Amino acid sequence: MNRILLKISVSILIMLLLFTTLTGCYNSKELDDLAYIIGIAIDKGTEKKFMITLQIAVPVKIASEGSEPGKDSSTLITIEADSLSSAISYASTRTSKEMKLSHNKIIVFSEEIAKTELTNCVNAFISSQEIRPRTSIVVCPDEARKFLENAFPVLETNPARYYDLLLASAEYTGYTTKTELIDFYLNNKSKYINPIAIHGNITTYQDPTGPSDPNPPSAASDSSSGNDSQGSSSESGGNSNGGGGSSNDSSSSGGSSSGSSSGAQDSNQEQNKEDLTPELYGIAVFANNVMVGTLTNYEVLAHSIMTNSLQGVNFDLGETTVSISQRKRPQIKVNVDGNIPHIDITVLLDARLLYSGDNLNYLQGNNKKDLQQKLEEEFKNIITTYLDKTAKEFKSDIVGFGKILKANYLTIEELDKINWLNIYKNSVFDLKVKFNVDTAQIFSSNEELNTK
Repeated sequence: MNRILLKISVSILIMLLLFTTLTGCYNSKELDDLAYIIGIAIDKGTEKKFMITLQIAVPVKIASEGSEPGKDSSTLITIEADSLSSAISYASTRTSKEMKLSHNKIIVFSEEIAKTELTNCVNAFISSQEIRPRTSIVVCPDEARKFLENAFPVLETNPARYYDLLLASAEYTGYTTKTELIDFYLNNKSKYINPIAIHGNITTYQDPTGPSDPNPPSAASDSSSGNDSQGSSSESGGNSNGGGGSSNDSSSSGGSSSGSSSGAQDSNQEQNKEDLTPELYGIAVFANNVMVGTLTNYEVLAHSIMTNSLQGVNFDLGETTVSISQRKRPQIKVNVDGNIPHIDITVLLDARLLYSGDNLNYLQGNNKKDLQQKLEEEFKNIITTYLDKTAKEFKSDIVGFGKILKANYLTIEELDKINWLNIYKNSVFDLKVKFNVDTAQIFSSNEELNTK
């Protein structure tokens, strides 16, 4: 009898376990039922607080063997709303699929938003359960939505992959940086460092396969009549889309223009090979929750060196080209005397000669030291200009000298009395730059070669 009860109990237990395995997909959704947002642009709205543009991937076009690179691989929806969640809700009512943010790659803000509302937006994004904390943030001087409208690469069919490659350029160019949502949020909350963002722009891409129009139409122009001038066709599109409040949205696919024009103009656009493309080139600097300025070119290179993030960059010194890399982290000491921070910095860099001009042959051993001195002087000027600009003009410690200062104090209360971010503008810098130059020469001179 006991054996029979045992068999019945085991059978019931096995049946219960089997039933639990059959319930795993009751709420599953097919990929075709979802719409994946890969880019978000935030501009100032006209009727509502924000004009939010969502870039949505089109998987069918991405996976198609016959699809052209960058053509119709994503579509854009622009909606005015008071928050991102509201914009997504409005967008979902106009599509046949549920919007998903889990694969979003980039968030672009206009400078107008960066100078007023960016901090609040970042706080909202970081609290979202769907948006990844490692999402990159970009500030664009023009309308943020134009950055997405022109993000249709020539050599890449997958727009998400294109963003990954574009953002990775900071690792090998030295002229931009990589800033993610979580980094901005934490630095903005810190008392010892200020946040930064990637600075983006729209530049002209010239396709070498075809002729260019000296006066090309905007690749992302808004609805306009054929009599509109080119200047007006490339102006802000917020006014043309803002009249409908939350229900007003505009969508476009690929890089096609929505403007109406004559048949002759359409023909010219098809023949024109010149287009606009996004470019990441610089840093947007923040202080007191707002954007206070930008760093470009060599200033960004100096920032990469000071934050030990320089992987390598080719640098032109007159007719000479060298490859610059970072030997080790900068040696930094920070002390405060009254309200005057004294910051001692020693920068250690490596340089490898790539090309030597005709005027001076640096392959000769006696000229190697001259190259080293010129590089040290040049980079000392570059880094000094960067430090003075961030301290005196921007009043923003984006390097994080305040974090290094922590080692001088035993308690946080004692450190907070200094109010580091307020006194950073008084900083006095003592900078030393040291180069190790490798000419990578095989022979010291032609004469030596001839004698062997």
